Amino acid sequence: MTLARFYRNALIYPSLITLFGVAIFWIIDDQYSKVKLMPGDAMFSFTLAAVLIYCLLMAVLCLPLFLNKFERIRSNRLLSFLSWFLVPFGEITVLALAGGEFNTKNDIKYTTEGMLFVLFLNIPFVVGLVLSYWRFRNAVRMNRLTL
Repeated sequence: MTLARFYRNALIYPSLITLFGVAIFWIIDDQYSKVKLMPGDAMFSFTLAAVLIYCLLMAVLCLPLFLNKFERIRSNRLLSFLSWFLVPFGEITVLALAGGEFNTKNDIKYTTEGMLFVLFLNIPFVVGLVLSYWRFRNAVRMNRLTL
Protein backbone atom coordinates (compact mmCIF):
# COMPACT_ATOMS: atom_id res chain seq x y z
CA MET A 1 0.00 0.00 0.00
CA THR A 2 1.15 3.52 -0.70
CA LEU A 3 0.81 6.61 1.45
CA ALA A 4 -1.50 8.11 -1.17
CA ARG A 5 -3.92 5.24 -0.56
CA PHE A 6 -3.83 5.86 3.19
CA TYR A 7 -4.41 9.55 2.51
CA ARG A 8 -7.41 8.70 0.37
CA ASN A 9 -8.83 6.45 3.08
CA ALA A 10 -8.21 9.08 5.76
CA LEU A 11 -9.61 12.02 3.86
CA ILE A 12 -11.37 11.54 0.54
CA TYR A 13 -13.92 8.99 1.69
CA PRO A 14 -14.75 10.91 4.91
CA SER A 15 -15.16 14.09 2.83
CA LEU A 16 -17.66 12.40 0.54
CA ILE A 17 -19.53 10.93 3.52
CA THR A 18 -19.66 14.38 5.15
CA LEU A 19 -20.95 16.11 2.00
CA PHE A 20 -23.63 13.49 1.39
CA GLY A 21 -24.52 13.47 5.08
CA VAL A 22 -25.03 17.24 5.12
CA ALA A 23 -27.23 17.01 2.03
CA ILE A 24 -29.33 14.23 3.56
CA PHE A 25 -29.53 16.07 6.90
CA TRP A 26 -30.68 19.18 5.07
CA ILE A 27 -33.42 17.28 3.26
CA ILE A 28 -34.66 15.61 6.46
CA ASP A 29 -34.41 18.67 8.72
CA ASP A 30 -36.18 21.43 6.82
CA GLN A 31 -36.09 24.01 9.61
CA TYR A 32 -33.92 26.45 7.65
CA SER A 33 -36.48 26.91 4.91
CA LYS A 34 -38.29 29.22 7.31
CA VAL A 35 -35.22 31.39 7.99
CA LYS A 36 -35.81 35.00 7.01
CA LEU A 37 -32.11 35.73 6.50
CA MET A 38 -32.01 34.05 3.10
CA PRO A 39 -34.16 31.59 1.18
CA GLY A 40 -33.83 27.89 2.00
CA ASP A 41 -32.13 27.00 -1.30
CA ALA A 42 -29.54 29.74 -0.84
CA MET A 43 -28.91 28.62 2.73
CA PHE A 44 -28.43 25.03 1.53
CA SER A 45 -25.95 26.18 -1.12
CA PHE A 46 -24.10 28.29 1.45
CA THR A 47 -23.88 25.41 3.92
CA LEU A 48 -22.74 22.95 1.27
CA ALA A 49 -20.07 25.41 0.10
CA ALA A 50 -18.88 25.90 3.69
CA VAL A 51 -18.64 22.13 4.21
CA LEU A 52 -16.74 21.76 0.92
CA ILE A 53 -14.27 24.45 2.02
CA TYR A 54 -13.91 22.66 5.36
CA CYS A 55 -13.15 19.39 3.55
CA LEU A 56 -10.52 21.15 1.44
CA LEU A 57 -9.02 22.63 4.61
CA MET A 58 -8.83 19.15 6.13
CA ALA A 59 -7.16 17.92 2.93
CA VAL A 60 -4.42 20.50 3.37
CA LEU A 61 -4.10 19.87 7.11
CA CYS A 62 -3.68 16.12 6.57
CA LEU A 63 -0.71 16.56 4.20
CA PRO A 64 1.89 16.07 6.99
CA LEU A 65 1.07 12.36 6.95
CA PHE A 66 3.28 12.22 3.84
CA LEU A 67 6.23 12.93 6.16
CA ASN A 68 6.07 9.21 6.84
CA LYS A 69 7.94 8.72 3.57
CA PHE A 70 11.07 9.55 5.54
CA GLU A 71 12.51 6.55 7.35
CA ARG A 72 13.34 8.58 10.45
CA ILE A 73 9.68 9.56 10.95
CA ARG A 74 8.19 6.25 9.84
CA SER A 75 10.37 4.23 12.22
CA ASN A 76 9.65 6.47 15.22
CA ARG A 77 6.13 5.76 16.46
CA LEU A 78 5.77 9.10 18.24
CA LEU A 79 6.84 11.17 15.22
CA SER A 80 4.65 9.05 12.96
CA PHE A 81 1.67 9.53 15.27
CA LEU A 82 2.25 13.28 15.49
CA SER A 83 2.64 13.66 11.73
CA TRP A 84 -0.65 11.85 11.27
CA PHE A 85 -2.79 13.46 13.97
CA LEU A 86 -1.30 16.68 15.37
CA VAL A 87 -2.44 19.25 12.80
CA PRO A 88 -5.88 17.78 11.95
CA PHE A 89 -6.81 17.11 15.59
CA GLY A 90 -5.54 20.55 16.59
CA GLU A 91 -7.92 22.10 14.07
CA ILE A 92 -10.78 19.85 15.19
CA THR A 93 -10.15 20.91 18.80
CA VAL A 94 -10.15 24.60 17.87
CA LEU A 95 -13.37 24.14 15.93
CA ALA A 96 -14.99 22.31 18.84
CA LEU A 97 -13.93 25.03 21.28
CA ALA A 98 -15.19 27.75 18.95
CA GLY A 99 -18.45 25.93 18.26
CA GLY A 100 -20.42 28.24 20.50
CA GLU A 101 -22.08 31.54 19.83
CA PHE A 102 -21.01 34.82 21.37
CA ASN A 103 -23.61 36.95 23.09
CA THR A 104 -23.37 40.67 23.87
CA LYS A 105 -21.30 40.11 27.02
CA ASN A 106 -18.68 38.14 25.05
CA ASP A 107 -19.57 34.99 26.95
CA ILE A 108 -19.59 31.84 24.91
CA LYS A 109 -22.95 30.09 24.82
CA TYR A 110 -22.76 26.63 23.34
CA THR A 111 -25.81 25.66 21.36
CA THR A 112 -26.86 22.09 20.89
CA GLU A 113 -27.32 22.54 17.14
CA GLY A 114 -23.89 24.11 16.69
CA MET A 115 -22.12 21.42 18.68
CA LEU A 116 -24.01 18.64 16.91
CA PHE A 117 -23.04 20.11 13.55
CA VAL A 118 -19.37 20.31 14.60
CA LEU A 119 -19.55 16.74 15.88
CA PHE A 120 -21.29 15.52 12.73
CA LEU A 121 -18.74 17.33 10.58
CA ASN A 122 -15.73 15.77 12.30
CA ILE A 123 -16.73 12.18 13.11
CA PRO A 124 -16.00 10.85 9.58
CA PHE A 125 -12.57 12.51 9.61
CA VAL A 126 -11.67 11.18 13.05
CA VAL A 127 -12.74 7.66 12.12
CA GLY A 128 -10.93 7.87 8.77
CA LEU A 129 -7.70 9.13 10.35
CA VAL A 130 -7.70 6.53 13.12
CA LEU A 131 -8.47 3.60 10.82
CA SER A 132 -5.96 4.65 8.19
CA TYR A 133 -3.25 5.14 10.84
CA TRP A 134 -3.95 1.73 12.28
CA ARG A 135 -3.72 0.16 8.81
CA PHE A 136 -0.56 2.15 8.09
CA ARG A 137 1.16 0.89 11.26
CA ASN A 138 0.17 -2.69 10.38
CA ALA A 139 1.60 -2.25 6.88
CA VAL A 140 4.85 -0.86 8.32
CA ARG A 141 5.08 -3.73 10.79
CA MET A 142 4.52 -6.35 8.06
CA ASN A 143 6.80 -4.54 5.56
CA ARG A 144 3.97 -4.19 3.01
CA LEU A 145 4.39 -0.43 2.60
CA THR A 146 5.54 0.82 -0.80
CA LEU A 147 6.72 4.38 -1.06
